[in-house]
Amino acid sequence: MLHLRFLVMLAPLWLAACTFNHTVNTAHDLLADLQMVERHSVQGTRAWVAPRNSAWFVAVPNSGPEPEVDRALSQHLAAALRQQFATVLLASSATNPADAVQHARHNGVNFVIYPQLLFAGDGAYSVTEWAARSPEADFGRDEVGVQLLIFDAYTGQLVDAVMLAVKESWLPGYNGRVDALYSSAFETFAKRYSYQQYEAPR
Repeated sequence: MLHLRFLVMLAPLWLAACTFNHTVNTAHDLLADLQMVERHSVQGTRAWVAPRNSAWFVAVPNSGPEPEVDRALSQHLAAALRQQFATVLLASSATNPADAVQHARHNGVNFVIYPQLLFAGDGAYSVTEWAARSPEADFGRDEVGVQLLIFDAYTGQLVDAVMLAVKESWLPGYNGRVDALYSSAFETFAKRYSYQQYEAPR
């Protein structure tokens, strides 16, 4: 009887928490639909998840036009993966996918992730920003497209190629640096592809 009373007392708290979370999620979805917050999409080609105790090697691509951007890309990705996975190693220098897989295999890593910046449109989203740029600058919001190539370090086989697209908010002052746009998308990727204890393995 006492146990039943305890459950009855907890019920309103549980409902309040659920209502709050639902309200927050609904509000964010609404703001995203209105393009008042940055929105992103994460699209893979296969259904898979990795154990949270797996080890990842984040490569720094050597094919991009700006090494600083490639390095920042990999740093943001490594930070997001560390929130979900036990071991995340960041490459010390730029490399190609084959060398990254070989390096990871020698270090006992399970997965290699190779990010590639596909496009980055630095459009001016406010009159102030546009005025500070060249007359040829496009008027629009910053967009970033990234492809993540995930390899099995032991076999060298490609596990998946995940596409991420991010478009910033149109509100001046809301957005930070352009290279930070993909941070939230990386966090979504890491959470979506990590095996959560409350779900069945897939």
